[in-house]
Order: sequence, then C-alpha cells, then structure tokens
Amino acid sequence: MDILPPVDYKSFFQAYFNHSGLAMVLLTPDCNFHLLNHEAEHMFGWRTNEVIGKSFLTLCRNKKIDLPSIDMAALSKGVPIKHQRLKLQKKQEVIYSLMPITDNEGVLQQIIFFGEVAAPGLATEASVGFDKILNALPYFIFWKDKQLRFAGCNRKFMASASLNDNDDILGKTDFDMPWSDQANLYRQDDQAILSSGMPKLDYEEMQPQLDGSLKTMLVSKVPLFDEQHNVKGILGIYNDITMRKRSEKELEFAKKEAETANELKGDFIRNMQHDIRTPFNGIYGMATLLADQEDDLEKKSMLEDIAVSADQLLDYCNTIMRFSKIEADQTPVVEKNLNLKELLEKIIAIEKPAAQAKSLGLHLTLDPKLPKTVLSDSYRLRSLFINLLSNAIKFTEQGHVGLLVSVAKIESSQRQVVLKFVVEDTGVGIPHEKQDLIYEKFTRINPSFQGKHRGQGLGLHIVRQFITELDGDIDLESKVGEGSTFTIYLSFKLPLFAS
Repeated sequence: MDILPPVDYKSFFQAYFNHSGLAMVLLTPDCNFHLLNHEAEHMFGWRTNEVIGKSFLTLCRNKKIDLPSIDMAALSKGVPIKHQRLKLQKKQEVIYSLMPITDNEGVLQQIIFFGEVAAPGLATEASVGFDKILNALPYFIFWKDKQLRFAGCNRKFMASASLNDNDDILGKTDFDMPWSDQANLYRQDDQAILSSGMPKLDYEEMQPQLDGSLKTMLVSKVPLFDEQHNVKGILGIYNDITMRKRSEKELEFAKKEAETANELKGDFIRNMQHDIRTPFNGIYGMATLLADQEDDLEKKSMLEDIAVSADQLLDYCNTIMRFSKIEADQTPVVEKNLNLKELLEKIIAIEKPAAQAKSLGLHLTLDPKLPKTVLSDSYRLRSLFINLLSNAIKFTEQGHVGLLVSVAKIESSQRQVVLKFVVEDTGVGIPHEKQDLIYEKFTRINPSFQGKHRGQGLGLHIVRQFITELDGDIDLESKVGEGSTFTIYLSFKLPLFAS
C-alpha cells in the first residue's frame, strides 16, 4: 500500500489551478490581474505576460466582453458570487463564480474567477470540474452539515463506507456507517470544530476497516462557513499512514537493537581489558628479558622483533580501551585550576624525542598575555594536543612542527578568555577531498597496510570529540606536499584566585 504524505494545501491549490480544466484568474482586491492559467488565456484570448497588473474590467470592456458582475461589498465580507453568466465575443456563454480569499482577520486579499464555457442547452456549473478533482485525489474526503449529517464525499471515501453512489450517504451520520463503534469519538472532534470555528489539522486517528483490520489515518478537519460567516458544517480529509507508522516502528526497533548491540560490544571490551592486556605485557616482558640474555645475534634479533610486535599490540589495545571509555562517557569533563604554560611545555617535552629522531624542529610559541592559570580539563587538553602533535611529527619527514598559542578574546566581566591554538607542520598534507573524513573513527587517509605510518584511525576522532566537549571549534587548512595547519579555539573560565 502506498504511503501518502500529509495534505499540502498549497500544492493542492496549484495543481487545481493548473489542471482543473476550468478557466481560472487570480485577481487583486482592486480587480487587477495577478495570474491566469492556460484555460483562461484560451477563453479570453489574453496572455499572462501582457495583462499582469492591468484591470480585469477594463480589458473586458476593451474586448467587448460582457462585464462580470463583481459585487465588491459581498466579496469584501468573504461572500462568494456563484454561477453567474457572461458572453464572449464568439457569442459563447460562460458560467463563472468569484471566490474571495481573506486573511485571518477577514480582510480581502485576492479574488479567484473560475468558469467554463457552457455547452448549448445545458446548465453547466463551474463546480463540475471541482468534483473531478475531488474524485481524482488519493485522499478520503467528506463534508457534513451543522447537524453532523453527511452532505457529500468523494469516491475514495464512498468505497471505504461500502457505498455505491454519493447520494447514498446524504443525511446519514457516523452511527449509520460501518465504523459506528467509533461514532461518539468522531462526533466529539466534529462538535469541537463546530463550537470553536477552528480547524484541527494533521492528527492521527485509528479507524476500523470493513475487513476488521485497524488502520492509522492522518486526519485534518476544517469548519465550513455560510455567507454570514457562521459555521454551517465541517470538511474532513484524511489518508492512510499505516505502512508509514509500521516502518517507523521497525526503524525504531532496529535502532534500539543496534544501540543495545553496540553497548554490549563496549561492555565486553571494557570488561576484557585486563585479560587482553595481561598476555601482551607478558609477551613483551619475557621477550625483552630473553633478548637481554641472548648472545646469539640472530636469536636476539628475533626476540627483539617479538618484543616490538607485542609493544605495538599493547599500544593498539590501550588506544581501543581509552576510546571505549570515551564512547561510554566514562571520562566526564572535570574542570580544575591548571597552569597552561606548564602543561604545554610538558607536552612538548613528551614529543621532543620523536621529533629529534627525525631531525625535525619542534617549537612552542606562547602569547605573553596568556593567563597563568585557567579552569579546564587537563586530561582532555593533554590528550588532544599530544594527538595533534604526534600526528604532525608522524607525517612530517623534514622541516618543523610548531604549537602557537595566543589570546583571541578576553571577557573580564564574565571571567572568561578565548585562546587560539595553532598546530602547524611541513608534512605530507591532506588532499582537499579527504579533509572531511579525517575525523571519522577508524578512518585513515592511507591505511597502515598501504604505508609506513602506523595507527588505528582514532586520534583525530578523539581530538574533535574532546574539543566539542570543551565547547570549542577546530579548523583545518592543508595542501598536499606543503603541510597542514589545525586551528583550535577554546574558551576557558578564569579562577577567582589564581595561584
């Protein structure tokens, strides 16, 4: 069964305007042309681009067409003018109606002229084309009088009530229909609309079917008004969204299953972390001990290779464990007083041996206006800058890596400072089309088996997550072969008393 969308009244009007088969003209309150459809152009011999903004009555007079009867006093009150007649140049007679469109305060905004040429000897009404539209729409449509008796419906609604003709429904109520068990519920909604004069749009309703099944419908009901603006009945329109609701439930169930499976996977990894790391530590320790005691150079080399492999596996394992804890929110943000200069200098000291091993320059540049003490999470700051600097060193073969820190903004009244951190390198760079991928977990631009750089593809994912948790921003500028520059903005609270 097709899943039908909610009613789009604007699209419905546009479709009716363009495809109803009626000549339709949209006029301003001054009876100037605003829009014509193709049928109106053909009927009057006008072209839209020639008449927009011109007077409808003046053009009728110039074309020697009978002037339409336009009762502006009635239209201004929202009262339509129905089933009038006029003659064209070809002596053809046109049956037309004028429909006012008012805003919520009852002020006239536009006038719709719609009509069609009357067939000889027949009293054709302009409403015939509208009946065709109602029956072609894929919605259930009905209307009732003030006593909530059915006054009409379209064919789709007729079929749902197991009726053969529109006349069969006239004068009946919901208590006479196959859904009589629900009649009281439907009448409560209808009475509320009659009493308030306000529509009730896009709400869900369970409706029993002739085959005994129960379907979910998306329903809209609006009041109908007479010429004196008194409520005279209601119009209802609804469509079947049972399949859509079923799909939503299946999707929600699948989402919960996936979340449960992901939680179980994380729990398993966290629970197994001791059992997983212990063998790696044992292999690494025993291999290192045996290598120190071995005099045979070939055997010593093999034992050292075992120790290096075990150390790499342990590093991978520790990274996965840390990531698992972060994903499970087991490392809450904890703000404490910290000396930012000391923290950054320690990070540079940690990374300096790796830079020296590749003969790279590694420098730290600090703004003299940098506050000595700030409130922040030292664990997250240390992790994100170690990740960024170690990445920069890893992918730089010559040149330098630097960390520059400056004050971007100070808000003394709120005891806050925004600092700008720039991590730059002269490394291999990142292709523009892949720059959005580098923050995805387990994603690497060059997989480890295709290159010489090891890694799990988690470092930059953790960096972005920590920056987000610290309410910061990160930006990247990079060119292949020229290097990369990561710019981070972080906001810090300033302590009341700095040590």
